[in-house]
Amino acid sequence: MATSATLGEGGGRDGRTAIREVAEEVFGVAFDAGSLVGEDRYEPAEFMARQDFSLPLPSPEQLAAVDDRHPQRMMAEVAELVLGEPCLDNPVRLGELLRQHPLTKAVLDSLQARPCTLDEIIDVLPRKNATGWGSAMKTRPEVTAKALARFVGLLSMAENPQAPGRPLLNIETHLWVRAVSRLLRGTSHQPAFGWYGEPARALDPYASDADVVVADNRYPRLPAVYCRHCGRSGWMALSPEKDPQELETDPDKIYRASVGRDKRRVRALIAATGDEIRQRPAGLLVLEYGRRVRPFDEQRDREPSEDAIVVLGDLSALDAAEKDRCPSCQMDHGIRFLGAGLATLASVAITQLFTGGELDEREKKTLLFNDSVQDAAHRAGFVANRSYSFSLRSLLADQLAPGESVGLDDLVARMVKAAAQPEILSTVVPPDLHDQPGVDALLAGEHTGSRETWSLIAERLVFATVMETGLRSRQGRTLELTRSVAVDVALDDPAKAAAICRDVHLTGPGQLD
Repeated sequence: MATSATLGEGGGRDGRTAIREVAEEVFGVAFDAGSLVGEDRYEPAEFMARQDFSLPLPSPEQLAAVDDRHPQRMMAEVAELVLGEPCLDNPVRLGELLRQHPLTKAVLDSLQARPCTLDEIIDVLPRKNATGWGSAMKTRPEVTAKALARFVGLLSMAENPQAPGRPLLNIETHLWVRAVSRLLRGTSHQPAFGWYGEPARALDPYASDADVVVADNRYPRLPAVYCRHCGRSGWMALSPEKDPQELETDPDKIYRASVGRDKRRVRALIAATGDEIRQRPAGLLVLEYGRRVRPFDEQRDREPSEDAIVVLGDLSALDAAEKDRCPSCQMDHGIRFLGAGLATLASVAITQLFTGGELDEREKKTLLFNDSVQDAAHRAGFVANRSYSFSLRSLLADQLAPGESVGLDDLVARMVKAAAQPEILSTVVPPDLHDQPGVDALLAGEHTGSRETWSLIAERLVFATVMETGLRSRQGRTLELTRSVAVDVALDDPAKAAAICRDVHLTGPGQLD
């Protein structure tokens, strides 16, 4: 059996012929038309043979105004507005009414052979018998898009009345992800970002919350950086030797200098907090207009200015620049350009979908496509390992309660006990153990597992827990760095421990750093 995602795209006569011709060249035998397995789709008019114009047709403003703090309650209210009766708890009845609703016909008629954005659909929707939606589309398209999204969500919850248990319509949600690289940050108090090589967003006082995070053209943009030790973020600039305070803001020159001979001239500028401004620590600077820095002046900079940002930095520290030292935590090899690859973003999105509670248990399936065999192997391994890490951290966090201190031994015992459940065990067994014969059979449900198999799994869970709360607690998106958990060392007598440390410091050989 041969499959292709693009060959014969569209399913027309020419596409079917192309598939047969390729198959004949590959296998050396002729294939007739009956050798192809294709599909036939309903036209909107065939799917909706009858429309019931007596059903309510709420305006986009009515649908968009429904309170969305409780999703299930919101969808129940949307169903009652659209269909005139509360039927969300009866998917078959919901499908029966939606199959006759004029708005369903208008949405299907607005679709095309290719994926469409909400803006493209609502541009056509009023001309497809969606009475009353035209004026809202012209004046407030964001309201129409919100209302349309809620109606499509209602369609996704309906079942086919002729085949209960099957969806009324096959609705897919696509999340398009772009690798985060060469990200620029606007030199403003509100964090806003943009892509290097793309123009800044035009200023719009009525921009939506989603657009506000995109830097506009009021402020210059500099490469975005962060510290992998303390998590603080800011900007990277190039400080010329001739006039160090007049910054070079060309991102291309900054990127090149950071990996070349001029690395000692690049400067990391970390946004200062309100407490740091009030305490006035060393290294406090003011970034003006995104192009110039000067020392902090208590009188002049007492009140915040829109064009001046107080930052942490050091223009004279050549050694700090070469060692990527963070101006905030003063740790070397910490400053990095902000970014994330597709594999990282994909694994984070998958983990959120699987652990966030939004998906039904029957829908928790993952299928990743890639156009390269090598990339596919790397992506599969990367996602498996990242998913394991996130699942382990979720299991650890579930064993803790707010305000309750738990010893590491007790935490491990709770975790191992919870991991014995089959639905949890498969997510927290390390991927490198899946090929072990005993572990593989246990996860497949072929037997309950031998003592040696359970001992191996328990040892690895204990080791992973110790690493998560110890050696690796400050590396990656750990529970401690994400401020989900605080790890402390319990001392029975803190005063005695402090006295021992003081004695070693005073009487020990040499100087302790």
